Amino acid sequence: MVLAKVKVFLKKHQSLLIILFIAFVFRLSLIPLVTHGDLFTQSEWGNWLYTHNFNEFYSWNQWLSEWPNHPPLISWFYFFVYKTHSFFMMLFSNIGNFIALNRLAPTKFIWFFDFTKWYGSAIFPGTFHLQGITATIKFFMILSDLAIASLIYLICKRAKVNWKKYILVYLFLPFSWYLSAMWGQSDPLAYVFLIISFILLNSRLIFLSPLLFALSLNLKPTGLILAPLFLWIFYKQRRQKLQFVLGFVIALIFTLYITSLFTQKPLIEFIRNDLIHRLFSTKTPFTVVSSFNFWFIFHAKSLVSEMTPYLFIPAKIWGYIFFTLTAIASFLVVRAKKLDTIFLSIFISSFGAWLFMTNMYERYVFAGLVSLLFFCIYHPKYFKYFIIFSFIFWINLYHGWWQPPQLDFLKDILLWNNRLFPRLLSIINVFAYLKFLKSLRLFFGFTS
Repeated sequence: MVLAKVKVFLKKHQSLLIILFIAFVFRLSLIPLVTHGDLFTQSEWGNWLYTHNFNEFYSWNQWLSEWPNHPPLISWFYFFVYKTHSFFMMLFSNIGNFIALNRLAPTKFIWFFDFTKWYGSAIFPGTFHLQGITATIKFFMILSDLAIASLIYLICKRAKVNWKKYILVYLFLPFSWYLSAMWGQSDPLAYVFLIISFILLNSRLIFLSPLLFALSLNLKPTGLILAPLFLWIFYKQRRQKLQFVLGFVIALIFTLYITSLFTQKPLIEFIRNDLIHRLFSTKTPFTVVSSFNFWFIFHAKSLVSEMTPYLFIPAKIWGYIFFTLTAIASFLVVRAKKLDTIFLSIFISSFGAWLFMTNMYERYVFAGLVSLLFFCIYHPKYFKYFIIFSFIFWINLYHGWWQPPQLDFLKDILLWNNRLFPRLLSIINVFAYLKFLKSLRLFFGFTS
């Protein structure tokens, strides 16, 4: 009976599974090409957690790279990566021994033995930066990409729209595989929980929504900019308040429990005096870091304090003002019972925050950009905006890393004439976003 149901499922979703498999294999092939320095830092954190007590993690002060500045949950994830790596090494070793001891033509499995050796080898001899650790981090980000693609499929089915274009675009445009399979950033992982939390605001499972939102924030705090919108959509529901409050309590308990594992101090004291500082105040804030946003037009890559005044007002305050306006715009368009407007409001608020706030990194635009793709499922006439923004995002990612070396010609273009080309891309981002808002006729009411 179960086998029959599996066969029916595989046959029904054959095309989707083939695309996901191709995208999976393609991403796996990219993993060994380059390794971002962030993964070395995360590898060090994971190694420390694997060999020490969790409750000393944020107080430890002898690091080869950066001090821990990520939330406890994603820090636990780096520990989990080491556990996963150990399991795979044991599994691969047992398989190799079985092949050798039973004389199952071991010469035909040279590729397997070479892979196992590579997976357990150090990137730098004598260090704990193992090839398999950074590969496993990327592996989970790749799975997150596949999860996002599956959500796109489900939303397309719900909207009765042909799903292939949207899944192919997400999986094979360079911004997604560059971020997950090459860079290994956690944005796709956090986004899976973020977008589901917003979707569930429009369902009977609303009690799960706060927990999933909290999971996302505990993986990547950048989702905090969407907290006002999240609460506003709940308020507009005007129902299921008890379930939402229950979910909020569960989310709070979960967050406090995870955090408590990482300290010996009184919990509230640790959060207020240590954790918040580590998460938000360990790096000097600048007007622009590496994003092709509004501030890049004026400062490009120069490190200018976010307190630099413009018309007697610091850039940081201007950023908050602009973000407030975009947040209000997102409040105006959202309809709590219409999923397309929820996706739209996420894009307006998240992309607008990235575009106008100071001290933004290029990858912070991910949540807004992918939400725009979800919105385009319902309103394909806006698909051109997604293509423009996604292309600029990928160029922005490369500009923040300069890898792989095969693209050095692009580096020369981006650095030419005091980064003239990136400044132009920043201008395009700003004007395309404003034109997008104008096309919605925000002040006259959004109509689908």
